[in-house]
Amino acid sequence: MFQLKEPWDAPINAKAFEIELDRELHPSRFLYQFKGQFRAIAKNESNDDVIFEIKDRGFVLVHLTWSNNEPNEDYPKYKMLAQVSDIQDIIDNDNLGY
Repeated sequence: MFQLKEPWDAPINAKAFEIELDRELHPSRFLYQFKGQFRAIAKNESNDDVIFEIKDRGFVLVHLTWSNNEPNEDYPKYKMLAQVSDIQDIIDNDNLGY
C-alpha cells in the first residue's frame, strides 16, 4: 500500500481520530456525507494531520482542529487524495529533512 516514514505513523487509537473527525464535520461540508465511514490509517506525529480512508471512496488528508466549539463550516481543512501514490507523496514530502 504505502510506506510510513517519520513523522508519520500508524495511529495508536484510530477510533479517537475517527470520532473527532465526525464531531468536527459541519453539515455544509462535502465530507459530512461520509460521516461514520472514516478509518484513520496514518497520523503525522508533528502536527494534527491524519489520513483517513473513506469506505469505498478513496482517501482524505485532514487537519483536525481538536476544538471544543460547535462544528465550523470552514474547518477542518482537508485534501482529497485520488490514489495511494498521493499518500506516499505526502509522507515522503513530510519526511524530507525530518
